[in-house]
Amino acid sequence: MATFSVRTPAKINLGLRILGHESKRHLLDTVLYAIPLYDHLTFTLIPPSNALVSMALTALTSETVSVSAERPSLTRSAVEISTTGPFGYLTPTDDTNVVSKILAKYSDCNWQVQIDKQIPVAAGLAGGTADAAAAILALLEYEFVNEREAIEIAETEGSDLAFCYQALRHGLPYAALGTHFGEVLQQISTELQ
Repeated sequence: MATFSVRTPAKINLGLRILGHESKRHLLDTVLYAIPLYDHLTFTLIPPSNALVSMALTALTSETVSVSAERPSLTRSAVEISTTGPFGYLTPTDDTNVVSKILAKYSDCNWQVQIDKQIPVAAGLAGGTADAAAAILALLEYEFVNEREAIEIAETEGSDLAFCYQALRHGLPYAALGTHFGEVLQQISTELQ
C-alpha cells in the first residue's frame, strides 16, 4: 500500500468585494492569502484485490507470471476517513466530506485518509477546501490525473479550491487576487514595500 502525506495551509481573505451573481454563485474580487496554520493529511491508496494477487505471485517467483483476473467493477471508490486534532470531532468522516467526494469522483481505488484537523471548522479559513486540495494533490501523486487535469478539477469543484491547490503547489508565502467565482487567480507579491 502506498502512502502520501501533505500539510495544507489555511487561507484568509484580506479583502472581498461581491460584484453580483451568476448561476446562483457570487461573482467577486478577493485577495487571498495562505497562512501557516495547517491540517495534516495522510492518504493510503489501497489497490484493487486482483492487483494484490498479482503482486503476491510476482514476489513468490523469479519468473514472470501472467495472471488473468478481471478488475472488479467499481461504481465509485471507497474512502475511509479518520480524524484527529482539536477540530477532528467536527469533521465529517462519511461521503459528505469533500476529500471523500474528490477521491471518489476522480479515482477508482479504495483509500484510507487520516486528517489531523488543526484548522478550525466553519471559520472562513478554507479548512475543508484545503483538505480537498490535498486530495487533488494525492490524485496527481498517484497519477490518476496530470497537472493540467488537477488544475481543472481545482478550478471547477469549488470557489477557494483553485487558490488552496496553488498554495499547496507554490508553498508559503502565497497570495493571489481571485476573480469570477474566486477560481481565476493572479498571483501577487507578498513582499511589503
